[in-house]
Amino acid sequence: MCKFIMSISILLLFIGYFLPGKADKEAVASEHKWSAFKGNVARTGNLDNIPGPSTAKVRWSFRDEEYSAAFTSSPAVVNNRVYIGCDNDTLYCFDADSGEVLWKFETEYEVFSSPAVVDGKVYVGEGLHYTQDANFYCLDADTGKLLWKFPTTSHTESSPAISDGKVYFGAGEDGVYCLDASSGKKKWQFPGVHVDAAPLAIKNSVFFGVGYGQPSIYCLDADSGGKRWQVEVNYPAWGPPAYADGKLYAGIGNGTFVKSADDPAGEVLCLDADSGNILWRYSAQDSVNTTIAISDGRAYFGSRDGFLYCVDANSGELVWKFHVGEPVLSSPSVVGNQVYFGANDGIVYCLETSKGQMVWSFDVGGVTFLMDMVGGVISSPAISNGKIYVGSSNMAFYCFEVEE
Repeated sequence: MCKFIMSISILLLFIGYFLPGKADKEAVASEHKWSAFKGNVARTGNLDNIPGPSTAKVRWSFRDEEYSAAFTSSPAVVNNRVYIGCDNDTLYCFDADSGEVLWKFETEYEVFSSPAVVDGKVYVGEGLHYTQDANFYCLDADTGKLLWKFPTTSHTESSPAISDGKVYFGAGEDGVYCLDASSGKKKWQFPGVHVDAAPLAIKNSVFFGVGYGQPSIYCLDADSGGKRWQVEVNYPAWGPPAYADGKLYAGIGNGTFVKSADDPAGEVLCLDADSGNILWRYSAQDSVNTTIAISDGRAYFGSRDGFLYCVDANSGELVWKFHVGEPVLSSPSVVGNQVYFGANDGIVYCLETSKGQMVWSFDVGGVTFLMDMVGGVISSPAISNGKIYVGSSNMAFYCFEVEE
């Protein structure tokens, strides 16, 4: 497949893709590792309290001059290395301080999936919505050497979840797979559903949303793949779920990553993780495709309606909202008293968390593809050791740092 057309092929993606203040100890990462999509196994987008950049200073940026393409994947940061996929059929590994390319691995299709790095291995999927034979890969984190790959009959836009020596991911029409993380051998498969968003694996359960057919949120037994509960919801469940304090937070809506519905609507749901009972819901004016960030009793999320929202995580009551004016498809990340995210206007934003006032913004010069349908910043920021890493549709990857 020609690598020069990969950035435009994102238009065919008809999905919604995509610490912890008091989250369970299981959810807390160590050594400031942002090891997976949204930072940790709970996907709360909140890792530690090391301050992030308070000014928009770019430490380094990268654009592949040979095969330039959009970075719609979200990065992982472990052991001073940054890992991110690109629409040019490549997974990159950078030095986190200098931006030097340490290695790159060529895949067969675009890498929209966000990598997870655990025990010296990198796990990542490939392909977009039209892909029918995508692979799921396991690589050596130091060298980029292929350790194993698992073939699917569909696509693996989904970002993986790693827990207890097992890796879980959605594979489009194949449903959800559970593989042995060391060997890549299949342990179980949950078929009959189309899953594109990242699953969440925690407390011996696997949670994920479904947007096709009957929109639902599922909970499976992590060991057997057996269904524990299914909650039917009003709109497609595109947003990958997050977990904190026994609660599951998920975004739903009738818009996709590509466009809004003719009669747009969206919600954030808070569910009891054990039973699936809905504890509260918050209505937005358009689809909520982002993962919910949870920090200090507050939940942060973006919507296609052009707002970044902050609500009380226990009651769902609005605390504040910040108007961007363009769809917010980049999932927010929180450090201390600042929240970071990108938007379809090609701007990376930093807001203070108390009232939602803007601290800084930086225009990465995002390009917009065909009819203003997709563009800007879809990648979700990773925060580690005072730096922010985020991809952009302007075919570049950025590292922001604190200005001294």
